[in-house]
Amino acid sequence: MRMLLFILLISLLLGCKQKEVPPLGSQTLAKAIKQTHKAGDTIVLTFPAREETAPTLLVNYALGSTVLKGKKSGNEWQYAWPDFLSQKSGFVSWVLLQSKEPLPSGHIVIEPNDARQSLIETYLGPKSIRAGGVDESMLVALPTDPYDNLLPEESSLRITHQLGALKETDTLQIRKGLVWKKLYGSRKAGILLASASYENSQSKELSVQVLPANAENFVISYDRLHAYADGHQLLTLRTSIIEDEFGNPISDGTLVNFVAQNTVGGKLNSMGKTIGGIATAQFLHPENPQTWEIYGHITGIAQSNALQVEFKAAFADFQMAFSKDNRMITLGPVRSFMGQLIPDGMRISMRIKSPAGTVHNLETSTRNGIGQMILAPDIFPAGTYTMELEIGGVFKRVTLNVKDGQEE
Repeated sequence: MRMLLFILLISLLLGCKQKEVPPLGSQTLAKAIKQTHKAGDTIVLTFPAREETAPTLLVNYALGSTVLKGKKSGNEWQYAWPDFLSQKSGFVSWVLLQSKEPLPSGHIVIEPNDARQSLIETYLGPKSIRAGGVDESMLVALPTDPYDNLLPEESSLRITHQLGALKETDTLQIRKGLVWKKLYGSRKAGILLASASYENSQSKELSVQVLPANAENFVISYDRLHAYADGHQLLTLRTSIIEDEFGNPISDGTLVNFVAQNTVGGKLNSMGKTIGGIATAQFLHPENPQTWEIYGHITGIAQSNALQVEFKAAFADFQMAFSKDNRMITLGPVRSFMGQLIPDGMRISMRIKSPAGTVHNLETSTRNGIGQMILAPDIFPAGTYTMELEIGGVFKRVTLNVKDGQEE
């Protein structure tokens, strides 16, 4: 009877014994932790509470290591991962540092969160290329999830570019976190627009200026109010529409040089900048009758035809008057081709030779059609002088007996 009671007691004790909790480092616990997460997910690791003080959780991730303190909830320690861990994609390993049992460890893979609105950084350059399909610009796109994680390799990204009415879209795969595409200018100048998109996310619009290629040779023409050498009116030069080899007007602001060579070998230069492919420049009429040869050029690139422009004398003769002692010489009034007074500022030159053979050159200009020259006694003592006067290409030669005394 006693033996029967002992057996029943042993059976009862064995039947009431609790099932043992597996050690923290066992395979059963490892399976309970989710191995893969998306960036931004809430990540909480839970372990049975074996100690009164929470063990430290050591976490190693791409940017370094950190430790987390647990928070007790019932019979468990919970370790909630902060945003700087849960939002960073990559391989993350962890170790629970405790004193009485084996160190449980594991890892979690955090993947980029492409289910949310993605961000696309884009870079485009150079910002200007020439037409013709030789010069190139490059668009580089770096798509990321909302937490700045690069999207998975071989994800598809669309590159769209448009010039005028021509629009093209290319689907490219992400390699090493980015996508790039070379963009070429067509034969037509204009603005090339480009953008990138990934599923429901788009980049900002970028643009490249497709500039005309080098200028071709061009034609110049001229316009003027009259053909007289009055030193007053303007000769206006104008180019044809200067184009590149593809028919695009060259860029605004291109400098065109105009050169005028006169019959005595002198050269005049003027310049103009293009607007709509056309450049204009002006020359002041000469004061003497002469013929100019004019051409235009864009330095080292293109050249125009040559023009022959003739200027006629504005008048054929002029009057002179002398003071009593011949020290004041008055020219004029000089009248131009319509009988009007010549413009103010026309140059008068005089070459005067003294009895001793010394030559002096004097200059003045007209005002109200009249010019005056005075022979100062300290420079021109009394004597006989030979003078040659010129105005507007008309010459007169006189011999004067210059006297001492007051001018009248």
